Amino acid sequence: MGLALFLGVVPVTLLLLRPSPASMGLQPDGAPIPVAGAAPVAPMPAIAFSDAVRSRYFHGVSIAYLFLLGAQVAAIAHLYRLASTRAGFETAALAVSVLAACSTIGRFAGGWLLLHMRTRPFAIGLMVTQIAALSLLAFALERWSIIACTIVFGITIGNSLMMHPLLLAEHFGTRDYGRIYSVSQMVTVVGVAGCPALVGLLYDSSGGYGVPSLTLSGITFLGLMTLVLGTASEPRPKAPRAA
Repeated sequence: MGLALFLGVVPVTLLLLRPSPASMGLQPDGAPIPVAGAAPVAPMPAIAFSDAVRSRYFHGVSIAYLFLLGAQVAAIAHLYRLASTRAGFETAALAVSVLAACSTIGRFAGGWLLLHMRTRPFAIGLMVTQIAALSLLAFALERWSIIACTIVFGITIGNSLMMHPLLLAEHFGTRDYGRIYSVSQMVTVVGVAGCPALVGLLYDSSGGYGVPSLTLSGITFLGLMTLVLGTASEPRPKAPRAA
């Protein structure tokens, strides 16, 4: 595994990685750097870490993904047991495989869709889809209904992981992106660590996965409302002027 990782990363890095887009005559989004006399290009946002973490947008995205990723990871962690207790171990194994495949396929499709639509509406649509999938999963008892819910849920997984950093980079730029995203990711760890245990407790108290699945759907809804309200019409913090 170590050798495979080395061979998969190091040659590609040596062949393709460059210090910056500017070293290739490009802007960060891939457009060519304008020559003298050309129309000016709007600068990319470059927000300082101290300004970003105090903004409503940062709080909205971080708390929204605390709820969303917490519910998502909990559903993934308990999917095998949910399927096996309702429809047997073969269905459970198939559900896990389908979940992984749909996550990968969905992420490729999501990357293509983002070329044609804005980031925030796409993120909101993913949250709505996860709410629907988890709500339906609460009542799915047969093999193919469980698989159908798993397909819908799986499409959201890779895309949701992708949208969290994209929302931050799009709004705050890449100047302090590493620090901004790492702190936001630290916030989401609360949900990721706590929600699987919450589902276990709800399963023990309710005797099944109906109540836990609906609870996860409700937690995702809290994330949706937080994202909608926390990122609505907030201007970017002003970037410091260049010397």
